[in-house]
Amino acid sequence: MKNGLFFLFKLAITLTVILYIVYTVGWDTIVQEITEAHRGFFLGAVGVFGCSMILGSQQWRELLKMKNIEISPLKALQIYTTGLFFYNFMFGVVGGDAYKVTALHLGGDSGTHAFASTFLDRFFGLVVINIFALMGGTILLVSNIQRGLPPYSAMAVLFLFSTIFAVIFATLLSRRLQEKTKGSIKKLKWLPYADKIHSLLETTFINRKNRGERSILGKVAIYSFSIQTLRIVVHILCAAALGMYSHDRLPYFFIIIPIISLVMVVPLPFGVKEVFGGKLFMAAGFPSSATIMELLASIVAILCSLAGGVTFLMGNHTEASE
Repeated sequence: MKNGLFFLFKLAITLTVILYIVYTVGWDTIVQEITEAHRGFFLGAVGVFGCSMILGSQQWRELLKMKNIEISPLKALQIYTTGLFFYNFMFGVVGGDAYKVTALHLGGDSGTHAFASTFLDRFFGLVVINIFALMGGTILLVSNIQRGLPPYSAMAVLFLFSTIFAVIFATLLSRRLQEKTKGSIKKLKWLPYADKIHSLLETTFINRKNRGERSILGKVAIYSFSIQTLRIVVHILCAAALGMYSHDRLPYFFIIIPIISLVMVVPLPFGVKEVFGGKLFMAAGFPSSATIMELLASIVAILCSLAGGVTFLMGNHTEASE
């Protein structure tokens, strides 16, 4: 009953957001922009996203291997694609990752190890998008100074992402910080599921002294940089398809896309991300139809992940990890 009401609530928000987009941008404008989009750039975006999806599934598979879960490349792609379908169309990052963990658990694998691998997959993506945001913020800062513009917005972006990156990086590499975190949780015996949380942390944290884990982490780092670069390129190609791209706007993609990615950790309905992203791009000087650009990027992602939705509807999700 609660799940049904929650679904109806999110559906109502989605419809409201879609109506808002139509009202503010105009239905005729949306149809015209999308139908007149440069097909070469659009198909390029589909191809690039498809490549990032394949790489993403193999990164996840490497992390599963690190936690002693072995699945074939094809099965990893099947589960990953379905998780991506939930992420793009319904429940955001939380829903997509929850599906992947559940699919593995139903297939007989350890739910704790599946959670740890999936969390680390998201964790590495977060590290990389923060690095990209730092790069974009630095370029924007230099550009603002050269043009005599106030550098405060670029400095704020740099400070925000530097702080996030420092915390993530310290937790990832510092064994001492990991032990302190686990020790603090262990002392909170009154906290519901404290033992479970401690067990999850024990499984999730990385031992950088382990040669096998270091080897896998090297591969994952290469995968992560490649995947996040391709995901940003998708947005750039969508901008080019609508005639919105110019070289001086390039740094904004490396700042705004990471912000959108951080927001999508929350399970937001379809449409909210597109409006939010469009507003950020408009604030950066993009035309008012920037929301359509983000909508086009979402269409690309949905098209690429449709196979995962079909697999789920056909009932193959419970067998995906066998």
